[in-house]
Amino acid sequence: MKQIKQILLQRRNEAVVAVREALRKDPFYEEMSPVELEIRKPCNEGWFTSEPISGIDRRLEIFLPSNFPDVPPLIKLSGKALDLFLNNPHVFKDGSICVLANSASVDADKPVEVVQYCIRQSIEILTQNHSEDFRDEFSVYWNLDSGGDSKRFILVEPLTILGSDCCSELLDNYVVIGSSEHAITRWVSSFLGKQTHTGTIRPCIIVELNKPLLPSQYPNSIWDVREIVKCESPASLDSLDKLICDSTRFFTILFKQNGDGGSVLAGVVAIGQGLKKIKKIAGFRSGKAPKNLLITSGKTDLKKNVVDRGTVQRVDHNWIHTRGGDGADLATKKILIIGCGSLGGYVAHLLARAGVGELMLLDNDKFEWENVGRHVLGASQIGLSKADALRKKIQQELPHLCVNHFFGDWRNWIDQGNTENFDSFDLVISTVGDWSCERPLNILRKRKNSPPLLFGWIEPYGVAGHALLAGQSGGCMECGVNQYGHFSNKVAAFEKGTLTKEPGGCTYYQEYGPLSVTPIAEMVSRLSIDVMRGHSNSSELRSWIGPISEIINHGGVISEFWENKVSNDSLSQTLGMSWINRENCNVCS
Repeated sequence: MKQIKQILLQRRNEAVVAVREALRKDPFYEEMSPVELEIRKPCNEGWFTSEPISGIDRRLEIFLPSNFPDVPPLIKLSGKALDLFLNNPHVFKDGSICVLANSASVDADKPVEVVQYCIRQSIEILTQNHSEDFRDEFSVYWNLDSGGDSKRFILVEPLTILGSDCCSELLDNYVVIGSSEHAITRWVSSFLGKQTHTGTIRPCIIVELNKPLLPSQYPNSIWDVREIVKCESPASLDSLDKLICDSTRFFTILFKQNGDGGSVLAGVVAIGQGLKKIKKIAGFRSGKAPKNLLITSGKTDLKKNVVDRGTVQRVDHNWIHTRGGDGADLATKKILIIGCGSLGGYVAHLLARAGVGELMLLDNDKFEWENVGRHVLGASQIGLSKADALRKKIQQELPHLCVNHFFGDWRNWIDQGNTENFDSFDLVISTVGDWSCERPLNILRKRKNSPPLLFGWIEPYGVAGHALLAGQSGGCMECGVNQYGHFSNKVAAFEKGTLTKEPGGCTYYQEYGPLSVTPIAEMVSRLSIDVMRGHSNSSELRSWIGPISEIINHGGVISEFWENKVSNDSLSQTLGMSWINRENCNVCS
């Protein structure tokens, strides 16, 4: 540990020495004294320089952070730069100048050039007009002057679903917005992991602006909000005035602005002033005065009534899953997963992350300690139904999805009147690896023309795994197994038994770990997505084969079917093939 620290310290010291020598040659730079550096903790090296900015001589401070030269220097204006804050988009309240984007990389082998470049950029930022950057990066500045994110607006549905008026709910530090009370309640219950009833649902007015506001236009009071609405969205003014005059409770305004790449959103929480009750207008009975007169008479109070601005986070399906590169086209898809063990758990989790809109999870087992090492669930779910625990985990992590469960065999679920529900799924996946459970499914698929059926399983020791799709045409599962459900196209052959018996019990299990489960789960999930998108309709087999050395280490050999199909190296590989009907298949014939 000591040697590592010495290497890092030496590297930094060499960069600092190079910068110090370069700046000493320039008479416009003055190195900070130890006393000045002590005041400006935590940097250990700093310099002053001065530049004329808009006719004013400004003093700049240059600091070298502890991770220099891998990160750029910190450039600041001496003192509080309040006259530039929110007038120059790259100057913050403490005087720091945003020279480079957070994701920018620097050439750590040229520390002097990096420092000189950052100083030049700082001067350019201070001397040029960059006001349009306020519009381009609107969300960064919207509530910087209000002390940070005092409120976070959560938009639970796509903007296309919301009308000009929708609903909002105040939940601790969140303002949840949706098209209806049902939409808000459903998301909140999923997010909290328990059924809950929201408190008071209040109105939310959506105001569409022509372009993002500049800081000088940001609303600080209800009166400011009303002026923006009056100018930009006159049709919404009556609704806003009604809330101001009739109510003393909170309401929200969502500003929708067009920006590069889509809509830019900003939120405001305001409190109704109840002007109808407290304002007396000559010539009108109490509570009967027109709203415009009440607003005019209450102008002074409305200017004093501060509103709370907050950033808006979209959590709807389209936003979350299109940012991941796919998923928008899976929002309406429904998948039934039978078996929520190690493989089924990871498959369900991956499909949810991919954006499958609705999942039904079936399993008749409970989650125990012996499952923890190779399952997506963990110790906090011990003793719970695997299907229910997995449902809660997915639902809480992705509250916009619809996830249901059933504790029991899939035939019990059918017996409870779910025949029509079964037919409504776009795909059925079975990962139970039990022929007594899966053969009836296979027969049902062929005889009833039920949804496409995908079987996924892992070979002993996790040396290989398979995903077999029984599609609209081609073979079925029974085309590749004997009467006991043993797969004829297995990758590894073992002379000795592969099951391990638990000490003192009558339970047997297969030995394999998560490093084998995850690539097989990924293969099953990818084939599932291909089916959802119509890329795979005919029956096919996809097989993942781990390193050949793993098979040998466990006392096995490559089976005759695969010995000429796999490469004998240390890398894993995935192979695919069409799955055709077997002539003597009891189901297909």
